[in-house]
Formats: sequence, structure tokens, C-alpha cells
Amino acid sequence: MAVLDKGVWHPSKDEYELSSVDSFYLPEIPEADRYHLYMSLACPFAHRPYLVIKYLGLEHAISTSSVAAKRYSDGWLFDDEYPDEINGTNTLVELYLKANPAYSGKVTVPVLWDKHQNIIVGNDSASLAMDLATNWLPLAKNKIELVPEALKEDISSLNDFRLMFAASSTLHRSSNGFLLI
Repeated sequence: MAVLDKGVWHPSKDEYELSSVDSFYLPEIPEADRYHLYMSLACPFAHRPYLVIKYLGLEHAISTSSVAAKRYSDGWLFDDEYPDEINGTNTLVELYLKANPAYSGKVTVPVLWDKHQNIIVGNDSASLAMDLATNWLPLAKNKIELVPEALKEDISSLNDFRLMFAASSTLHRSSNGFLLI
């Protein structure tokens, strides 16, 4: 995966190779028309927050758009079919640098953008989907409880499993399923 390291693009460097990684902080109080979700129609992980927005009817509260459907050596790009109508950037790298010129970390979708502060407040698919499904429910047109309190810990555990799987390059089959190594 490609990263920015103190604002410098490295297309063949991994996040674990960085000396530090910047963090994002999701909004404590949801606010309609303040945030924009950048995602990719070509990235299944980036779909999760987008699907929550659509299912709960949050389109009036959070605008959405997609990067172009192919990832290039320069990372995710915007093009004529999928322009960045919020900030006018050409690449996702430019968007991350607009938010923080010295950013260190992965440059990926989804991105939840604060249109008032011009910063990224989140870029983790699981965290964004969980936050939208719980904290944004009061703003939803379809007030459907996607994360029942009794299952919240189990759902979070499944997201942790996905992260372990994504971090591992080896998956072995066992007689009763998969064994992650």
C-alpha cells in the first residue's frame, strides 16, 4: 500500500514502515451538511459507510462521492466522470495534503471530510460504518438499529478479525475452515 510520510508520497512504502502515523478523530456530535464521504465504487471496504448512509437515509446529512474506479501508481484519482466537487483536487493524495501538509499514514478511501474545518476526520471503514450506524441515527430518515447494543461487541470483534486478515499475507485452509497465520 502507498503512504504519505511527513507529506511526501511513497507509492511502494507500507504504513508499518513509518516512524509515526497520524490519527483522525470522528465528530462527537453529528451535524447535517457538514461532512462529505469520499469513497470508491471499486473498493468493497469503502462501501460500508456508504451503504450505512444509503440504508439509513442520511444522504440529506452527509454528501458522498466516489474517486475514479481504478487505483493508479499515484493512488486514487479523480477524473471527469468522478470529479472532486468539494475541494477540486485531482488525487486523494492532494486531499490528504490539503487537510495536513505533513500527514503521515495510508492514503485510502473511505474518507470522511469536515467541510467546515477542511480536515479529514476519519478514514477507517469499520469505524466510520459503526459511527454512522450509531451516532448518526438521530439524523436518519430510516431509524433502523443496524448495531443492536447486545451485538455491538461481537460486531466490533468481527471488524478486528478483518483487520488481522488484512494485515496477514498468509491464509491457510484447515479441515474445518480457515486458519489465519
